[in-house]
Amino acid sequence: MENENYKGAAREESEVEIKDQPGPYVEPELDEEAAVKERLTSDDPTKVKFSPEKGHADENGEAKVDIENVQNFVGLGKEELMKYANDPFWIRLRMLLFILFWVLWVAMLIGAVIIIVLAPRCPPPPQREWWQKSSIYQVYVKSFKDSNGDGVGDLKGLTSKLDYFDSLGVKALALNPIYPSGSEVGGYDITNHTDINTDYGTMADFEDLLNKMKDKDMKIILDFVPNHSSNNHWWFQQSEKRVDPYTDYYVWADPKPSPDGGRKEPNNWKSVDGGSAWEWSSVRGQYYLHQFKVSEADLNLRNEIVKEELVDILMFWLNKGVDGFRINDVSYLFEDEMLKDEPLSGDTDAGSDDYSSLNHIYTRGLPETFNLLKEWKEILLNFSDTSSSYSVMILDAKDDLNTTKLYYGTSSEPLADIPCNYELLKLNEDSTAQDLYNAMSSWMQLLSSMVWPNWVLGTLDTPRLANRIGHDLLDGMHMVTMLAKGTPLTFFGDELGMEDSPDRFSDFSKITKKGGTQKVDPSPMQWSGEPFAGFTNSSSASLPMGLNYTSVNVEEEDKEDYSHLKIFMKLNKLRGEKAIKFGLMEFPVITDNIFSMIRVLKGVPGYLVVMNMGDNSTTVNFKGTNEHLPDTAEVELHSSNVKSGALTSSGHTKIQLSSVPLGPKQAAVLNIVPKFE
Repeated sequence: MENENYKGAAREESEVEIKDQPGPYVEPELDEEAAVKERLTSDDPTKVKFSPEKGHADENGEAKVDIENVQNFVGLGKEELMKYANDPFWIRLRMLLFILFWVLWVAMLIGAVIIIVLAPRCPPPPQREWWQKSSIYQVYVKSFKDSNGDGVGDLKGLTSKLDYFDSLGVKALALNPIYPSGSEVGGYDITNHTDINTDYGTMADFEDLLNKMKDKDMKIILDFVPNHSSNNHWWFQQSEKRVDPYTDYYVWADPKPSPDGGRKEPNNWKSVDGGSAWEWSSVRGQYYLHQFKVSEADLNLRNEIVKEELVDILMFWLNKGVDGFRINDVSYLFEDEMLKDEPLSGDTDAGSDDYSSLNHIYTRGLPETFNLLKEWKEILLNFSDTSSSYSVMILDAKDDLNTTKLYYGTSSEPLADIPCNYELLKLNEDSTAQDLYNAMSSWMQLLSSMVWPNWVLGTLDTPRLANRIGHDLLDGMHMVTMLAKGTPLTFFGDELGMEDSPDRFSDFSKITKKGGTQKVDPSPMQWSGEPFAGFTNSSSASLPMGLNYTSVNVEEEDKEDYSHLKIFMKLNKLRGEKAIKFGLMEFPVITDNIFSMIRVLKGVPGYLVVMNMGDNSTTVNFKGTNEHLPDTAEVELHSSNVKSGALTSSGHTKIQLSSVPLGPKQAAVLNIVPKFE
């Protein structure tokens, strides 16, 4: 039952009055179609009125709201929509718009393709392989770090120092021979090419080194020695006895008749170390060829079985996980089959037994060498295609520049990635800036833009960098080679300024000119100023200690901001800059005393290296010397012998390029904003 009081109250409170309704309003019952028609045909539009009429406004000013018939437009009905949808005019219009849309879309697509094809393209940045990005650090394992106290460096010792290479910024190590060998210095008289010298450890130690280097994204390069083996090698012992298939594994020759009825060497060929290149074997009754030491018998690389043996050696180490090879003594791989005498060289300083007394046209750089290298390169390339790492080929070929250039091969038939450039090894502390420039430019002028340069500053066969050029120029030489276009190859310890022991070479004074003969192993790596330089804890160490290890060592130099070591680290870091990886290399100022080099690339900071190789202080004016040089530069790095002046200020101090001050033997790296039109 309805509550009448409630109804009354509701009527009294309501201020809404519905017009034209004499009594209570009742919604008429209409079906859906009728309701739509009613809304579409009603002549009474919807109106909402707010009008304070007389007698209806209270004293507070409240207004009466009149709501008249409400009419909402709900769009076209179904019949009207169908009428328009089926109208021929609208059908044609829709079809025309549809066709026009697709015509325009196809036209835009064609236009975009034409623009992409015809528009000038920016050349993609060149790709750099790992051996182009990192400097390559040569390690003589025997002298690097002793892990077991026997006084001999070993693989475990090398593994324990991998963090050191991280701190240097070095990502590639090249190891001198680690194979079983005879007693010769360097270990090139190999007795087994697929095993580890027990003095250095085991194959398991080598595999552990490999795994830990892979974890650090480091690469390892092994020495590969195809020219000869030890005369204690199993191959040689069987060949000497004429046991097949080893009979022709080496170069054997009958003696020449001697006027006195005795025997005579087959020809006049000389050993690199001096004296005859032939040694008599009483077991076989023939001479064998040794272009190096008597204990290093030359292999016969015209023998297909020997070539297969060498391929098996390469594959053995590639499958172990090594990242490439430094192929030693490439120049000597083949010799004249007829064993013809070589002509005299005309060197008046050479004695009759000296290697330099002959012109080596029948024992060096023969055409067959390049064919064999092509076969090995194909093996490395094929392996690279199936591996996650590129297998690099480095060649140790001590030839003239024109011959060395040929070792790069061609674009269609590439050979070596790095034929070692030994031109800088000829420099000494008396060399001028012009000598340095000539050594670099003579190499660069031979190369096309398609091949990659390299700069060797030290090897096992030459005196240390500090001995050759002195401590004052050491930082400057590292600045030049580390920031030049190309890959620098450094010898362990040169980053510290280590020096040789006096008895390392038999003819130290002539080593850079003649080649010399190495008598003893390099001094051990100088880790600290402790006894035995931190290399070993053994009092029975047989290796000669360096003369300066108490002050020149890793521990001491790591404490200083501008030691040889810290400068080497900073230079390795700068190698990651785009201008160093991809930029131009030019030489704005070259005099007898001043060497300078710029590396610039549009859109990124560039670098200017400047070195005073003279004995007097000077000020260098670069104004107008190169189109890319600005007026000012900031000091990025200076050599360790800069102790005062504008170059020592911290915070990348800005200096005028019209007056760059340099003391004797000082060098600096300046950061520039290069100019490009």
